[in-house]
Amino acid sequence: QAIFHKGPVVIFSWGMGASFPVLHVTPNVSQFGYSAEEFLSGRVNMRQIIHPDDIPKIVQQVNASRKEHVAYTEADYRIVCASGDIRWVYDFTRLIYDDPLISGHGYILDITPRKEAEEREKALLDRLAGVKRMESLEVLAGGVAHDLNNMLSPILVYPEILQRELDKALRGEARSVEILRDGFRQILLAGKRAAAPAQDLGTLSSGAASELRP
Repeated sequence: QAIFHKGPVVIFSWGMGASFPVLHVTPNVSQFGYSAEEFLSGRVNMRQIIHPDDIPKIVQQVNASRKEHVAYTEADYRIVCASGDIRWVYDFTRLIYDDPLISGHGYILDITPRKEAEEREKALLDRLAGVKRMESLEVLAGGVAHDLNNMLSPILVYPEILQRELDKALRGEARSVEILRDGFRQILLAGKRAAAPAQDLGTLSSGAASELRP
């Protein structure tokens, strides 16, 4: 009794009903701001202290356990303390049947520190994933910039060459027209190559490849 009345584990039994009335509870339920007498007198019941958002989950679990005649249930849920504070608890209950289910005997344990640690870990993992995404984008941007610089070089260089050749042609010093043709051909090829990374980036952002046809 000293262990269970003064330790962190709250022993309880509850009866079937919409409010899950408490039939027995150890005095250390006071850690949540309630007295055992409040539960035993009916002024407070389990449904009142379970967080409203978690009640549907608990009711569904109890109904499913009753239907399948499950012997034990486990659940994590939030309770609202008398002070208004929200605490996470782990609930382990042995179900007592006399066709139908008549009561549950078990214990609850405050696991708030563990839940808070899990939330901090999740937040850190999300931040780490964000950093990795940024690193990937930096690598991608650097690679695209490098490729585009190489692909745009002919587009930037050949117009100067072609301008000089055209000036020579105007002065009657024209060389082979093949030089002009080759210059325009290189510009065209460079433009097509430069368009490929842009299409790849569009595919990456949309998450789906597409092919344009006339």
